Amino acid sequence: MIMRQIPKKILWLSIVSTCLLGGLTLLVVTKNAYFYEIDSAIYTYYKPIDDPLLTQMIGYIAKLATLFPTILLTFIIAIFSWKKNYRNLALWNIVTILSISFLGFIWKQGVHRPRPDVEQLIPRSSYSFPSGHSILSMGLFLLCLVSLYVIYDHQKIRKFYWLGILYPLGIAFSRLYLRVHYPSDILAGFLLSLAVVGFSYCVFSSYISQQTVTNTRKKRQLFTRKQKGGLAFMFLLLCLILTGVVYSVRFYIDAKNTVGGMQQPLQRETVVREKDTPVSILVLGIANDSKRKSDYRANTIMLVTLNNQKKTTTITSIPRDSFVEIANQDGLIDKINHAHSYGGIDMMVDTVEQYLQIPIHHYVTLNMDGLEDLIDAVGGITVNNAFEFDAEGIHYPEGVLELNGWEGLQYARMRAEDPENDYGRQKRQREVVNVLVQEFLSVRSLFNYRNLLDVVGENGTTDLSLDEMIGMMNDYHLALGNITNHQLKGEQYIGDGILGEAGIYYEKIPEEERERIIDLLHEQLEIKNSNLSND
Repeated sequence: MIMRQIPKKILWLSIVSTCLLGGLTLLVVTKNAYFYEIDSAIYTYYKPIDDPLLTQMIGYIAKLATLFPTILLTFIIAIFSWKKNYRNLALWNIVTILSISFLGFIWKQGVHRPRPDVEQLIPRSSYSFPSGHSILSMGLFLLCLVSLYVIYDHQKIRKFYWLGILYPLGIAFSRLYLRVHYPSDILAGFLLSLAVVGFSYCVFSSYISQQTVTNTRKKRQLFTRKQKGGLAFMFLLLCLILTGVVYSVRFYIDAKNTVGGMQQPLQRETVVREKDTPVSILVLGIANDSKRKSDYRANTIMLVTLNNQKKTTTITSIPRDSFVEIANQDGLIDKINHAHSYGGIDMMVDTVEQYLQIPIHHYVTLNMDGLEDLIDAVGGITVNNAFEFDAEGIHYPEGVLELNGWEGLQYARMRAEDPENDYGRQKRQREVVNVLVQEFLSVRSLFNYRNLLDVVGENGTTDLSLDEMIGMMNDYHLALGNITNHQLKGEQYIGDGILGEAGIYYEKIPEEERERIIDLLHEQLEIKNSNLSND
């Protein structure tokens, strides 16, 4: 009867521990201000003791709960169980402690909580939640408890319980004394171990209770095979759900912080559009890279339009040297990319709007150095090179190529050896953008989101908020599956000092070519009558 009652209690203890762990995790990842104030209150009142010898001694005590000593002690418990003819118990001990350690590591990486922002007696820079020392110390204590309970009568181990619990409590004290953890980090570590060991014991209790030779408890089945399978599935599902929730909340918070740091709204009235109607986004590659420290021209200009009703996306490349009227400059005609030098993103958006007779709803910029980092962050890109060429000491053979960040950047930049000159370069730039879009939409990017966010946050700007980005991904995901490329083409023109600066190369776009692109864009954006004036 006792054997049946205890697993039921342990099952409920495991469920409660899991729920509490989930609640603590959500409070941490959402950075609840009230919770943080309570969690960090201990360091408001506890000041570090200036005793190097005591600090060193407590540091040594804390090392008892690191991975190597814990594994070593677990093996000793396993050997003891093996010699007592509980070989299943021995194997269970080893597998369980490794599982706890691995799950704790995954949890830390998902939550990404920094250490307390206080003077640490033994500095630590790794993530804080949950405490790895607490996980391992409580896990080891519970494994000892289970092993003694299985091998000996449970009445005889009560003294060990009160003595053994001092080990994880001592480790917890050492982490707080050293000021390297919040109390919630330690509590979460204890709860994780309780949940994992508890669920595991409930599922495998009859299995680990079997002696190799004889066992009086062998015939006592705590759960049927179907119940064991259900418990194992429930535990696995619960872990997956909690991990997914933690990862999702962490992703949202990190992304919101990153986008908030790069958000720069346009200095004008927002172009209002209804949900799920076609949208246009101006994408610029800004030449503020290492080669051009003070030149902030838009060397890559692409207009992206998305139409969810037609399930189409278009990317239109605009030659950077296009000879156009710059908006708000009293009729000044110059290269279109100079608009960014004259008046930043606002003038650039106004100029493209004016020239192509369309509203631009949003913009995204990325500097050229950022493109290299972005390609590296997605693990490289695969392109189909149309012809053999060399650039920056790199040989690019014809055919399918795997490129890293530096190689991809030079691939997108090269113009001198391209028979189509700047148009060929723009074609390769569109290819790189298409590949990056597909990489961003892949499942693989979810596991590398932090690197991607860091690169974009350091090298990009946009007027979009995170919620707007998520909304667009949801609203226009069908359109992103069908991308069509367009190219605005012109003719070479050398300025004569009257129309354009003397001796300077420009790209003069024939009016019929401009009208062709305008018609395509109007059709894609479902514009019947333009309200913008022609040049």
